[in-house]
Amino acid sequence: MFPFSIWLFRAFSAFLVFFLAPPLSAASLEDLLYPDKLEDAVKAEDAQKPALAAYAQRLKQVVSDYQWERGQKTCEAVLWQGRAPDIRELHELRKTARKTVDAILDTLKAELNSKQVKRIDKLLKGKGNILDVPISDLPFAYVNNTPLFSRFRNNGEAYKISLPSAPDADSSWFYADLLRIWTVRAYIPSQRPIDAISQEPGMTTYPDMGIRELPTTVKTRIVKSPLLLAATLMVPDLSRTECDLLWDHYPHEAEGREDVWTRYKAQNRLDDAILIRLKMSTPYSERYLKPERWIIYLEDSEGIGYEPIQIVEEAVHPIESIEISLPGREAEITDVFGNYYPYIPGQKEVIYLEAPSKVTYTGTEKLVKLFFPLRDFLEKSVVTEKTEHLKLIVQSREEDFSRTELVWELKRSKPRKP
Repeated sequence: MFPFSIWLFRAFSAFLVFFLAPPLSAASLEDLLYPDKLEDAVKAEDAQKPALAAYAQRLKQVVSDYQWERGQKTCEAVLWQGRAPDIRELHELRKTARKTVDAILDTLKAELNSKQVKRIDKLLKGKGNILDVPISDLPFAYVNNTPLFSRFRNNGEAYKISLPSAPDADSSWFYADLLRIWTVRAYIPSQRPIDAISQEPGMTTYPDMGIRELPTTVKTRIVKSPLLLAATLMVPDLSRTECDLLWDHYPHEAEGREDVWTRYKAQNRLDDAILIRLKMSTPYSERYLKPERWIIYLEDSEGIGYEPIQIVEEAVHPIESIEISLPGREAEITDVFGNYYPYIPGQKEVIYLEAPSKVTYTGTEKLVKLFFPLRDFLEKSVVTEKTEHLKLIVQSREEDFSRTELVWELKRSKPRKP
């Protein structure tokens, strides 16, 4: 007879798979912002097309204006100038834009028949929010140091550089591209791998059943991490492009572009130090954001380590609350001798130990500038064209967490465009 607890777990697992599976397809919100797509989506009549085109253009303009203003407020360039955005202001900006969008949609629906309104509603029930539909490439960019960042990578490939050096005269590189290339992300694991080996209580009482809890997903581990890290190596190209962005899109004192660049270089010690900008984020106590709690050093490709010569804590600000969907915890059960249905020795099944869930992630973020020596004890440059990689290593001083490495692989010459 099959043990009741195992049967119950199997039934629970089947329930979750059936009822919590995502829909097979979703409508595209993008269809609302382009006349041709909107006409096709609602199956518009010829007489309706001019009005629909006008509504699509109005919606697109509202979304574009919202994304521009938000991008300008949250851009990495101004964040490190001490102008962190007020979360309440960002919420109000989104609320106002959403009200304008809703008003346009209500007016649009009033000119449609019931079937066409249902098609619009189907589009609106699609995945995401219309305010987040990409409209065009903005000059602004932001390093998202939350569990929602688009691509987790603690090892990034970049082009070869020498420090110090002059920025490349080639202006075809965009700020967002340079920021992406020179930023790597990592997290401090909440437990060591050996501590993560566990079995569910009460499930080891059956000697003929093999029980193994499956590893959690990366997203789950990131959500539970006490510290998320995003490190940006400020190379000359990125620094100059950021300075030009500040000049072009933000108010500044009555001085020339080159004067602004000279002040920017001095502020960031670009001629006498290696600057790494480090974002430290935590959903827990702010004590995790204190640099003195961590051993932080830079290591070159020859294995030589360099401690910071200066640490500047720029700002602390709250992270916007975000909702994150997490997969459930799973275990693999092996019927070793085939004693249970379907009576196959070695039969394996995966069951849920914990249901998938949604969590609200909140926390605090600190901006820290790390300045490392530009030259070694022999007065030779630390970073040259022969340098193969650089590692920023972060390890806890007080708790038994695994250490984390953020690595820049310097493997190729700079191409014309990223």
